[in-house]
Amino acid sequence: MSAWLTPEEVARLTDTRPRSYAAQRRRLAEMGVPFTTSYSGKPLVAASALLGGKARHMSPAGPDWSRLPGRAA
Repeated sequence: MSAWLTPEEVARLTDTRPRSYAAQRRRLAEMGVPFTTSYSGKPLVAASALLGGKARHMSPAGPDWSRLPGRAA
Protein backbone atom coordinates (compact mmCIF):
# COMPACT_ATOMS: atom_id res chain seq x y z
CA MET A 1 0.00 0.00 0.00
CA SER A 2 1.26 3.45 -0.91
CA ALA A 3 1.62 6.24 1.65
CA TRP A 4 -0.44 8.53 -0.61
CA LEU A 5 -3.79 8.13 -2.33
CA THR A 6 -3.62 7.84 -6.11
CA PRO A 7 -5.02 10.69 -8.23
CA GLU A 8 -7.96 8.44 -9.12
CA GLU A 9 -8.68 7.76 -5.44
CA VAL A 10 -8.61 11.48 -4.64
CA ALA A 11 -10.99 12.16 -7.53
CA ARG A 12 -13.35 9.43 -6.31
CA LEU A 13 -13.16 10.65 -2.70
CA THR A 14 -13.97 14.23 -3.70
CA ASP A 15 -16.45 13.30 -6.46
CA THR A 16 -14.59 15.49 -8.96
CA ARG A 17 -12.84 15.00 -12.30
CA PRO A 18 -9.34 13.50 -12.01
CA ARG A 19 -7.49 16.67 -13.16
CA SER A 20 -9.71 19.20 -11.41
CA TYR A 21 -7.14 19.99 -8.73
CA ALA A 22 -8.69 23.26 -7.49
CA ALA A 23 -12.07 21.57 -7.02
CA GLN A 24 -10.40 18.63 -5.26
CA ARG A 25 -8.53 20.91 -2.85
CA ARG A 26 -11.71 22.86 -2.11
CA ARG A 27 -13.71 19.68 -1.48
CA LEU A 28 -11.00 18.12 0.72
CA ALA A 29 -10.92 21.29 2.84
CA GLU A 30 -14.72 21.22 3.16
CA MET A 31 -14.56 17.57 4.23
CA GLY A 32 -11.81 18.29 6.78
CA VAL A 33 -9.40 15.84 5.13
CA PRO A 34 -5.78 16.86 5.76
CA PHE A 35 -3.74 17.25 2.58
CA THR A 36 -0.76 19.05 1.16
CA THR A 37 -0.37 20.55 -2.30
CA SER A 38 2.32 19.56 -4.79
CA TYR A 39 4.17 22.14 -6.88
CA SER A 40 1.80 21.41 -9.76
CA GLY A 41 -1.24 22.11 -7.56
CA LYS A 42 -2.24 18.47 -7.12
CA PRO A 43 -3.67 17.66 -3.67
CA LEU A 44 -1.70 14.93 -1.90
CA VAL A 45 -3.65 12.95 0.69
CA ALA A 46 -1.88 10.60 3.09
CA ALA A 47 -3.58 7.21 3.19
CA SER A 48 -3.16 7.17 6.98
CA ALA A 49 -5.40 10.25 7.21
CA LEU A 50 -8.33 8.13 6.03
CA LEU A 51 -7.39 4.83 7.66
CA GLY A 52 -7.52 6.09 11.23
CA GLY A 53 -3.78 6.36 11.58
CA LYS A 54 -2.04 9.30 13.13
CA ALA A 55 -1.47 11.70 10.25
CA ARG A 56 0.23 14.94 11.06
CA HIS A 57 -1.68 18.02 10.05
CA MET A 58 -0.73 19.20 6.59
CA SER A 59 -1.70 22.70 5.64
CA PRO A 60 -2.59 23.52 2.04
CA ALA A 61 -1.53 27.11 2.71
CA GLY A 62 2.17 26.34 2.38
CA PRO A 63 5.13 27.17 4.62
CA ASP A 64 4.94 29.64 7.49
CA TRP A 65 7.58 32.18 6.43
CA SER A 66 6.93 34.31 9.54
CA ARG A 67 9.02 31.85 11.58
CA LEU A 68 12.18 32.77 9.72
CA PRO A 69 14.48 35.27 11.40
CA GLY A 70 13.79 38.82 10.27
CA ARG A 71 10.19 38.11 9.17
CA ALA A 72 7.26 39.78 10.88
CA ALA A 73 4.28 37.62 11.83
